[in-house]
Amino acid sequence: MTIYVGIDDTDNLQSRGTGHLVRTLAEELRAAGLGTPLSVTRHQLLVHPDIPYTSHNSSACVTMRSEAGPEAVAAAAGRFLRERAASGSDPGLCVAEAGKVAEAVVRFGQSAKARVLTTDEAHRTAGEAGLHLSGHGGTNGGVIGALAAVGLRHSGGDGRFLWLRGIREMTGVHTTAEILAQSGVERFLNVGEDGKPALVTPSMSASGSVRSSSTVWRPC
Repeated sequence: MTIYVGIDDTDNLQSRGTGHLVRTLAEELRAAGLGTPLSVTRHQLLVHPDIPYTSHNSSACVTMRSEAGPEAVAAAAGRFLRERAASGSDPGLCVAEAGKVAEAVVRFGQSAKARVLTTDEAHRTAGEAGLHLSGHGGTNGGVIGALAAVGLRHSGGDGRFLWLRGIREMTGVHTTAEILAQSGVERFLNVGEDGKPALVTPSMSASGSVRSSSTVWRPC
């Protein structure tokens, strides 16, 4: 099954950011035999004076194949956050089987980009959908971003990849077929000026370094 692991609010001003920690989490889940990471994505949330955040107010999501099940993954990820989240942070965790992510969870994620939400709203939405949502320190405020990350990743139209299999080792110009084979990405879509996506053919090239932060790989 496909499982999402969303986390948020794991850092402080002196520590490495959530993006670094979520990649470490993905590797530790793999090493523990709990599944195979497919991707790690970053999702930008609302920046607002009423929302406490460290730098950019973004959350992150691991997408993985796992036969261990969401309960085992949640237990391991919860231990990881309690041990590795920075002092003074308010880490939150959401773990969900992809097939059980309700439309209400997607709407919650979209709302987190547009308005201030509460932890009560997050727990109510997760509870109604039957998803694991837990806080692991401080105010536990990271549950909002963790649930939002899962909803936004499931929507297929938000965020950018922080990690894809083999992508950090690829530089230069590659055909889309080469990137598909290396990364496990299913397809490339090019969104035109009219906003409509068009399938990119396997023979087309992606120019520039695929490691460059200027190259945006958006999940779909």
